[in-house]
Amino acid sequence: MNRLLLLLSLAGLVAGCAAIPPEEVKPFEDYADWLLLGPLRYQIGDTEFEVVVPAGFVTDYASIPRALCHVLPKHGRHSRSAIVHDYLYWKQECTRGQADKIMYLAMAESGVDPTTRYTMYKALERFGEAAFVSNKNDRDDHLPRLIPLDSEYMADPTKGVWPEYRKYLRQQKVPLDERGPAPTYCAAADRLYKQARSTRPSWWQFWKWGR
Repeated sequence: MNRLLLLLSLAGLVAGCAAIPPEEVKPFEDYADWLLLGPLRYQIGDTEFEVVVPAGFVTDYASIPRALCHVLPKHGRHSRSAIVHDYLYWKQECTRGQADKIMYLAMAESGVDPTTRYTMYKALERFGEAAFVSNKNDRDDHLPRLIPLDSEYMADPTKGVWPEYRKYLRQQKVPLDERGPAPTYCAAADRLYKQARSTRPSWWQFWKWGR
């Protein structure tokens, strides 16, 4: 009984320290895409690495392949992780593999169960290239994905649908957000992912010691 109480207490502590705060979003008319109204910050574990998704970014949350829709929901505990991943796929300062690993880490810290997060990670590994290439093509076509919220272009774009509003932004010659050198968290992603996959959760150690 004492062991069970200890595990429940530890589970509560883990669930209460998810690394990504709640997002502030507004859906477009068709609820297919969502506008981020405030910045979303994700600090990777207890490291100094932080991914900042700026206000004005447009996300469709988890882009689940049609064949997997019946087992992997579009929204859930992984939703905020999906916004981070969307942004990394859009900026393409990290490699696709690094972006996928960061999403895995973010899902773990958001309380996504091990089976779901690993299934989603493997799905990204297998099917994510199409989305990555699509984002590259959109950048090449000067189709913005970041709306400047402090400008005249903000006149409530969510009253319509994102693909049409996006074309309007291109017609208005709204510049794309600039890409810079790869942030330090990109190179760290491989190491942090490997550590996360090889390390048992802290509650396991308490369970083992109590035996």
